[in-house]
Amino acid sequence: MALTLKQQRFVQEYLADLNATAAAKRAGYSQKTAYSIGQENLKKPEIQSAIQQAKEALQKRTEITQD
Repeated sequence: MALTLKQQRFVQEYLADLNATAAAKRAGYSQKTAYSIGQENLKKPEIQSAIQQAKEALQKRTEITQD
């Protein structure tokens, strides 16, 4: 299943600070529902996969690991 534009933006914003609520707000979700949408998005397998892929791409680009 493909991500919506808001979900794609959420993934990008989430990687900035790993804060789901702030990422949801910056992605254009309602201020009132940002917390619940952020948490809901993190539970979706397709969003989890997109976040993991983006993290791996970032790690390769920057050559920085947690070690």
